[in-house]
Amino acid sequence: MRITNKYGLPEAIVNAVQQRKASDGRISVTSLIDSPQIRQLVLDHWDELEDDASDRLWALMGNLFHDFLKTNSNNSFVEEELISNVNGQLISCRTDIMEDGGIISDWKVVSVWHLKFGLKANVEKQLNCYAYIWRKSSFDVTKLQAHLLLRDWTLNEKLRYNDYPPIPFQTVEVPLWTKEEQYNYITRRIAFHTLPPADKTCTDEERWRKPNKLAIMKEGRKTAVRVFDSVKEAEKHMDENKLDNKHSIVVRPGGYTRCENYCIVSKFCPQWAKEKPKEPLTEE
Repeated sequence: MRITNKYGLPEAIVNAVQQRKASDGRISVTSLIDSPQIRQLVLDHWDELEDDASDRLWALMGNLFHDFLKTNSNNSFVEEELISNVNGQLISCRTDIMEDGGIISDWKVVSVWHLKFGLKANVEKQLNCYAYIWRKSSFDVTKLQAHLLLRDWTLNEKLRYNDYPPIPFQTVEVPLWTKEEQYNYITRRIAFHTLPPADKTCTDEERWRKPNKLAIMKEGRKTAVRVFDSVKEAEKHMDENKLDNKHSIVVRPGGYTRCENYCIVSKFCPQWAKEKPKEPLTEE
């Protein structure tokens, strides 16, 4: 994979965001819980892939945060990598901290939005996969938690909203599954990752699908009067408010945010090739 530097970032940043190809047959937990198709395409097209250093700045901040943990934590296990064989497949995890008393702590740099609308389901899946591997390595796991550094926290927003985090740091407890639940989830994910390449298609969740919206528009006005999730809701609003024929319901198409803007292998993806919007023809 080639890292570009379109915005002239310092060389130290460019060097710090380089990645190595995973080539020993193992699957990391973060890859395991993500799209099998994306992982397969990354492996198949590694030498053709290109990414810009500017797209990795937040990930770099997270890595620097982890370096801080290594030098400032008194816990025995910091950034500890474990590898476990699950039904013939090697699964690896690098846990931020295994604290005394069997507490697995994951540290993340996230937005306030991430906290306000609840931790993503992937955090729960990720930490329970970690817990299974630690348990399989004869360690007791009693609790899972995520420590969140809120990168866009501001004092102005704190003063404005009562439910805003009081400081730019929060700790959230994550549900701990039983060992059987963890094993069942991991084996299902392994099955998905070992499917033939043609059967590895991304789900709507993996593609970050945005549903269509219905906007009530008024003649001469650029912004919507109201936006709804369904035609029924929009029509009900039109009827209840006796809106005249200067108003109309317009479909705002959804889309696949990851495919459109964030997937590094989208140009190699057969699924996206069939579905992406066609570029208009231009006259020469």
